[in-house]
Amino acid sequence: MSGAPRAAPASAAGPGALVLVTGQFPEPNETFIVREVGELVRRGVDVTVFSLLPPPSVIPDPEARALVPVAVYPPRPGRLLVEACQTVRRAPGPALRALGRGLRDVAAALRTPRLAVKQLAVLPLALAYGRRLPAPPCRLHAHFASLPTAVVRVLAAFRGTSYSFTAHAYDIHARANRRQLPARIAGADRVVTCTAYNRGLLASLARDRADAEKIVLCHHGLELAAYLPGRGRASELIVGGASLHPKKGLDRLVGACARLAARGVPFRCVLVGDGPERTRLERQIRGLGLAGRIELAGRLPHRELVALLRRAAVLAHPSVVDRRGSMDGIPNTILEALAVETPVVATRLSGIPEVVLPEHTGLLVEPGDVGGLTDALARILLDPGLGRRLGAAGRALVLERFDLGRNVERLARLLGGP
Repeated sequence: MSGAPRAAPASAAGPGALVLVTGQFPEPNETFIVREVGELVRRGVDVTVFSLLPPPSVIPDPEARALVPVAVYPPRPGRLLVEACQTVRRAPGPALRALGRGLRDVAAALRTPRLAVKQLAVLPLALAYGRRLPAPPCRLHAHFASLPTAVVRVLAAFRGTSYSFTAHAYDIHARANRRQLPARIAGADRVVTCTAYNRGLLASLARDRADAEKIVLCHHGLELAAYLPGRGRASELIVGGASLHPKKGLDRLVGACARLAARGVPFRCVLVGDGPERTRLERQIRGLGLAGRIELAGRLPHRELVALLRRAAVLAHPSVVDRRGSMDGIPNTILEALAVETPVVATRLSGIPEVVLPEHTGLLVEPGDVGGLTDALARILLDPGLGRRLGAAGRALVLERFDLGRNVERLARLLGGP
């Protein structure tokens, strides 16, 4: 797991090789990518993941650890420029074509200087990865329409081939990223996204009808055999989080917990994950006198998170739009909760209403509405029968639409893989 890159194995040269570019692999908050890669590998697809960052220092999830060998990681800083220069020397024509593509994309991002600097900074890595591409034919695909797609565009120019990408959440909702999307859609031969809301947004940004028709919906999936319905639930347990970022709206959940306490509604709340909001949430919890009732559990191994969801009376996911314009798509934690028959209280935002169907699989409130969130949580906490009904319907929806095997098979067909 060192920073030294792994050369692509000789077997990757076969037809149908797939190169996935992503920000960090495995990223603890992007378990859907880990599952997708694992399923592709199990199906015999020759996958190489180009990670833009080194792996995390600790990878608690065994499935994620097992996939580290399929990843190529950045060279150490002292080696990176050497490898980029070697690419230029050994393949000057393709390298200059790729460099031109990257510099034009940097120029297009100059309205947001920080984004332009990031794109410029990854150009040497993109060139270094160019010489590690499997022999053609191979599919070049990026996860996230932001920096990974900037890199995959450079790699496609180097190889003289097409590319595709999957769009998720912050990469298309953050305003700075959104300005880059029309050109990235136009240059791709396929654009995949995970919610109907996203598909509509991307189509509205496409330059013409032909570009809009490239955009297809393909849901992520769960390995459903690992998600058994919960038994012996803790009737007072609220679970929230998965990461502590502003768009998760967890300060609203803490506020709702204070109102539940004032009403005398029995509850205990566990907030899972880590992130930049942790200190602010700690202060808020102490200030409201809720230190004995709200626990910040930190980042949990995936199996422990699923076990916690199986015990919970309700998952609270009060997503909001953050200052950058970023928001969730269909949060993975919502799917996992529904899969184990845990009802969900969430906000009417982005792709969430596609799975949290009001009064059917969960309850929806408006973003930022602490009073509505309090009322919805109280309904489920005080009426276990309602929670059971919503949870059962939620599991049925996930079984129908979010099976990992079926959805990865569809993705492989969309990308022209084996």
